[in-house]
Formats: sequence, C-alpha cells, structure tokens
Amino acid sequence: MNDEIKFKEELFNALFASRDFGVLLTNTEGRLYKCNDTAFRMMGYTKEEFVNLANAEITHPNDIKATEDCFNNFLNGNTSNRHIEKRYVRKDGSFFWAELSVNPVYNSNGEIIAFFCLILDITDRKNADERVRLLSHTVKSLSECVSVTDTEDKIIFINEKFLKTYGYTEDELIGKNIAMVRSPNNDPEYIKKILPSTKSGNWHGELINRRKDGTDFPIFISSSAVKNERGEIVALVGVATDITERKKTEKALAESEKKYRNLIESMPDGVYRSTPDGKFIDVNPAMYKMLGYANKEELLAIDIKTQLYFDISDRESAILQEELEEIAVYSLRKKDGSKLWVEDHGWLVMDEQNNIRYHEGILRDVTERRAAEILLKKNAGELRDLNATKDKFFSIIAHDLKSPFNSILGFSDLLINNFSDYDKDEIEKYLHTIESSSKQAFELLENLLVWARSQTGSIHYQPEAIELKNIIHENINLLTNQAERKNIQIFSTITDEAMVNGDRNMINTILRNLLANAIKFTPQQGKIFVSLTKNDEFYEVSIKDNGIGIAEENIQKLFRIDSKFSTLGTEKERGTGLGLILCKEFVEKHGGKIRVESELEKGSTFIFSLKSNPTKPKARLKALSG
Repeated sequence: MNDEIKFKEELFNALFASRDFGVLLTNTEGRLYKCNDTAFRMMGYTKEEFVNLANAEITHPNDIKATEDCFNNFLNGNTSNRHIEKRYVRKDGSFFWAELSVNPVYNSNGEIIAFFCLILDITDRKNADERVRLLSHTVKSLSECVSVTDTEDKIIFINEKFLKTYGYTEDELIGKNIAMVRSPNNDPEYIKKILPSTKSGNWHGELINRRKDGTDFPIFISSSAVKNERGEIVALVGVATDITERKKTEKALAESEKKYRNLIESMPDGVYRSTPDGKFIDVNPAMYKMLGYANKEELLAIDIKTQLYFDISDRESAILQEELEEIAVYSLRKKDGSKLWVEDHGWLVMDEQNNIRYHEGILRDVTERRAAEILLKKNAGELRDLNATKDKFFSIIAHDLKSPFNSILGFSDLLINNFSDYDKDEIEKYLHTIESSSKQAFELLENLLVWARSQTGSIHYQPEAIELKNIIHENINLLTNQAERKNIQIFSTITDEAMVNGDRNMINTILRNLLANAIKFTPQQGKIFVSLTKNDEFYEVSIKDNGIGIAEENIQKLFRIDSKFSTLGTEKERGTGLGLILCKEFVEKHGGKIRVESELEKGSTFIFSLKSNPTKPKARLKALSG
C-alpha cells in the first residue's frame, strides 16, 4: 500500500514538473489553488497572481460555457467528456489554443473535492488545421480544373470546377484513372509522355479532353509531382484551363492574318515593319521592288539609317511624324543610288512599358507627283509674289479695318439707343472703347496710307544730312508719355557726331514704329535701350527691349507682306501688322538692312543700318524716360 502511494506521489510530482503540460488544480467552484511553472509560463502570470484566479478569468469568453459544462458534467455524475479544446487568455490579453484534460479528485467518501487538469498548447496544430482548411477551400473555389491522382494516375481529389466542367459527380471519378476524361482523338504517343514527365518534375501542354456527355474540348494543363519529406512522390497534381474560346480566337486570328497577308502581298504600295535601331523585319513585294531590290532578303539585310536615307534627319523627321500619326514626304535612296520620293503613312507600335517596339507604315511612290508639286510650287510662288500686294491690301481692308469699326459702331449704337439705361461709369467705359478702337483704326489707316503711297511710288526718297542723336531723341521724347504709362525707361547710348544721309520722314517712321513696338511688347517696369555702332560705311541702330520676345518660327514672318503676323502687347495693345513691313521697305530704300534677334521671355533687338559719314563716336548713357 505504501509503495502504491509512493508511486502515485512520484507520478503526480513528475506531471507537475512537466515542461510540456500545464497542470492546474481547481476546487469545485472553478477557482485555482495550485499550478505548475509551465502553466504560469503559458498564462504569463506570476505564481502569486495566478493562484485564486477563477477559470472564467483565464478563459476566452466564447469558451466559458463549454468549460463550465465540462466541469458540471462531472459534478452531475457524467464522466464521459474528459477532453475539450478551448482558448486560454494570457495576462497580456492574447490567447492560445489548448487541449484540456479534466480528472476529478475524490475523497474517501467518493465525493469530488477538486479537479486535476492537464493543459497542452495546440495553437500550432490549430493554425495548421486552419491553413489546411483554407487551402482546401481555395482549391475547391479555383476557376481552373484541379485534379490530384496517385502515382498510377488514379483520381483521389477533384475540385468543384472540375466536376462542373466535365459533368461528373465526385463518386463517379474518385478512384478512376484520369484517362477516363481523355479524348481518343489525342495522339497516343503524346499521351504516353505525360505521366513520366510529371514524375520527373512537371509537364505542361495542350490536350483534347472529353466531358461525360461525350463532347470534346481543348485544355491547357500543367502537372507536377507532390513529394513527402523523404522526397518520395506521393501524388500528382494537374491544373487545367478550358481553352475553347482561346482556340476559336486563334483560329479567327489565323484566318484574318492569312487574309490580310494576301492583301498586303498584293498591294501596289510598300508595306514595312522595322526596328528602332534601323533594320527591316518584314516587307511586302511592292516595297523591295519600289526600292530596286531583287527580293525581300536583300532589303532585310540593309541598314536603314545609312543605306536608305540621303539625310539622316529625314528619318528623324519621319519618326516625329509617326509619333503624331501624320503623313511624311521625303526621299529615299534606291539600290542603284537614284532618288525615290515617297509618302510615308507610318505609326509606332509600343510595348507595355510604352517603349517603341516597331516602326510600321505604308510607303507610296510619289516621285512623279513630287516633280509636279515642285514645278507647281515654283509657279505658285511667282504668282503669289505678283499678287501679294493686292492680297495684302484686300486682307487688311476686309479684316483689320472691320474689327475697330465694329467696336465703334456697336458701342455707338448701344449709347444712342440705350443711353438712359447706363450709368456714368458704363458710359465712360464704352467711350474709352470707342476712343481706343478709333485710335487703332486711325493708326491702321495712317500706316496703310503710307504703305499704299510707297507702293504706288508717291513717296520719293529725299536724302539729306541727318544727325542721328537728335532724330533718335526726338522720337524717344515723342513716345515718352506712352512709355511712362507702363513705367518703362528708355535709354540711349549715342554718338555725338553720328551723321547719316537719309530721308528724315522715312527715318522717323522707322524709329517710331520700332520704339512703339518695343513699348507695346515690354511689361511694366521694363527697359528699352537704343544704341549705335559703326560698321564700315554704315551705322547700325539697335533698339533692344526686355519684353516678351518672339518665337523663332515667327521671326521669318515679321517682314513678309504675304504672311501677316501681329500679336497683342503686354497690356492687350493691338498692332496693324504693317509697321515692320514699312520699316523694311524704308530701310532698303536707304541701301541698308534690318534684322531681329529675339528669345522668348527675354526680349527682342531690332537692328537697322543707315549709310554714314566718317565720325568719331563718343558714347554716353542717359535715361530719357520712365
């Protein structure tokens, strides 16, 4: 008897000292009064904190009832349920899953006086079970057909998509050879390779499979081997996709490609595809014949940049047109070195990263048309020059005069018919508009009159000795008020004895127009510089501003009578478009030249030359206005 008691004590002590099990002793009310160190560690409490806690205080709220039921069953005489899985709550509020084994402790009268509980942490197992469950649900819900077979190709698992696709029930497939869903229309030799290839690692390819109703359909399948921890193959997994729609699309695409290939091959225009670095990938017969090559291979072998273009800039221009999806016309070098003019309707083929993958396009031989265009352009240019004066006159009369008079007539009509409806400020505003439009019309008519007189020979060139310093200052002073309204300063660097031979009225017109333009296109607080330099037998007068500048492509339009160019000033001032044309004509009557240097947002410098007499220039800087 003593040995049995000693054995039980040793067994109890061994369990109590266990590092794997938490040991709890609770009374019949569920309050803890003894625990081992493992239980303390699991729960995160100290011994003093843990003792006298109730079971409910360390149990997850959702598991309290199940725990109480387990203990109450013992107290009610039902001892069948000794094990439950539950969640214990640690001191920090986190929880862990445990398997609880409950054993009642009896007194000599057979009454339960306590419970001896063993706790095993099964969190890892529960997480693993959850992962398996999630994986199972995932596989079942995949949109691909998934099948798992043993090493002999017998089916041991299929997902819902597989059953739905093939029309079988799970019982009809489990245990059967996967070959039952293969169509006899597959190549037997091809089928034989699948199982050994899968066992060797993996296999993928296309097959024809058969549904339960006997209909065949194409699939793409990828199969691989599943190995255990010893590296032994325990199963084979296949993932298949129904590619019926893809096959239909591929068939339609192949038919379409064949149709368009025949069309392209028979086209009289050249069709090409090339790489960004200058190699043809494909061309049609018309393309290589157009360029004088014997066959496609000859043309594919050339370097486009060096062998096809006379000027590499033509290729760069063509690429720019492709980006804009516009038609480009340029010349190409044929195999024999002769020139071929082509019209290129090209476009770019981009990859997913928006990089150029190919250049594609259609070339048309326009050599004869180009020759006719050149001749037509030459004749048209001559005709345009002959009619430019008349066209300019009609254009100005029809457009430039119409705008200010529309304003004058429109606002005058408003004031006459509705005078009593407007207050003083509105009437003043409309009168200012009428005044501004009148001044614009007057300026235009004045310039138009001067220009018309110059065209008809009514203005005669009457040279005299003129001191440039004085005439420059006179014109600056004349425009001082106009400059001061925009707080613009005008500086003049001049030579004391800068004598020229010229027509005073014409030089005044030149200076007024150039100074007025500088003021017009210079912003508030701006500066204008007038300087004079000696260049051989000429003096060059420069009028420089720090205004808005002129775009390079517009500079060539400034002095052309057949290309009207006029923009608004910094405060919406309007120009006539004739001033610079008059300046050019008058400068040329003096045997001089006029040019402009300009940069957007930095300003412009207009420079004109006049014949001089030898002088000794003496420069000085003087603020004349602003």
